[in-house]
Amino acid sequence: MRAAGGNEYALAINNTGVVRATGVRLDTPDGPAVLSIFVDDTERKKAEDAVRRSEAMLSHLVATSPDVITLTDLATGRYAMVNRMFERQTGYSAADVVGRTSIELGIWRRPQDREHFVGLIREHGQVQDMPTEFVAQSGATLSMLVSGARFVMDRRDYLVINGRDVSASERSRLEREAILQNASIGIAVTRDQRFVLTNPRFEQIYGWPSGALVGQSGRVV
Repeated sequence: MRAAGGNEYALAINNTGVVRATGVRLDTPDGPAVLSIFVDDTERKKAEDAVRRSEAMLSHLVATSPDVITLTDLATGRYAMVNRMFERQTGYSAADVVGRTSIELGIWRRPQDREHFVGLIREHGQVQDMPTEFVAQSGATLSMLVSGARFVMDRRDYLVINGRDVSASERSRLEREAILQNASIGIAVTRDQRFVLTNPRFEQIYGWPSGALVGQSGRVV
């Protein structure tokens, strides 16, 4: 009996499963014959389909996220991926940054913030809502809250960063503080009958030093 080569192919059975079949032509004393081997590939195919669906969903979530998302090589700091919000917020395209580092581009306004951030990642594995500032391609400063975590892919350590632009809320906070500081009337905010905020004029009216009323019971005035 002599084998004369073979082919491998997959076929569906009743639309409910997938079978991988291998056929080999044999020369036998009784004439040519085919040796066929069938392997049920249904579970493997389901697992591959599930992975593809998960990858597609993850890609969609990253692409449409309202936050800045970046993926960098932890060892070199080089960008491997950035999402659309990164491009929109910073003005850099993915082609501008992939393969380069944030230090080369000057993304972090204070490079020591990035060093501190990466140090925390190496020590704890993740960071939550660290305030910092990014610099856009135009030179504009973006106030950010950044979170990050490390993970291993293809035996390499990567860092994924999620950043939220809080520039608008920061401007609003500064405006509120300016109004409170310069108001000609006394303004105070209490919670559970204790002062949580007082402006300079309120403190002057009641003769208290700056900041001394915060935490005090409202009864003191």
